[in-house]
Amino acid sequence: MSEITTYTSSCYACGNSRNPLTIIRRQQLYSLYECPECRFQFWYPIAQRPREYFEETYTTFGDLTVDPTLDDNHKCMLQNLPIQSGTVLDIGCGDKRFLPEMKKRKFDVYGVDFNRRTIEKVKKIYSLSNVYALSIYEFAAQQGLPKFDLITFFELLEHVEDPKKFIAVIKSLLAPSGYIALSAPDRRMYGPWAKWTNRAPYQTAYWTPQIIKSY
Repeated sequence: MSEITTYTSSCYACGNSRNPLTIIRRQQLYSLYECPECRFQFWYPIAQRPREYFEETYTTFGDLTVDPTLDDNHKCMLQNLPIQSGTVLDIGCGDKRFLPEMKKRKFDVYGVDFNRRTIEKVKKIYSLSNVYALSIYEFAAQQGLPKFDLITFFELLEHVEDPKKFIAVIKSLLAPSGYIALSAPDRRMYGPWAKWTNRAPYQTAYWTPQIIKSY
């Protein structure tokens, strides 16, 4: 194992480089670090899985015979919408029913997802036009995009390679009075099973509400 590829001195969340980071455990080429200042835990090197991985793993998302669902995080969002009209972007939209439900409420909806089969399915069964098989960075580079009144991403942040870059791009797409809403697993929910549940490179970091708020 090369120390060059597994060592970092800066926290990906708070930027701390003064107090040494602690290595919690190692997994093949990856090391799980914890920052002593903000307690953020992240794998290094952070390496997000490519789109091919999600297309091969989440095959049901592109399967027309599998009925789309509305998950608990989507239901919670629909019950607690901070706005009653406007333009919405859902990042990592999958084939879930969140965007169609928002469209029913007369929102102007956009969706982005890595999985090309998923986007084909969403276009076919929901007749949504503004859905794209792109990364958020590719999407943000498109010309003529609106500023979004609400940007959502559910169970996505724990897979992101560069959280600060990701959040910065989202903020660049947000309207001045817009909202960001998200859900992510709380690392404390895994308890003693964390080493089997959260593994690199499928997951890149362990989040808590306190750390998310610091962004």
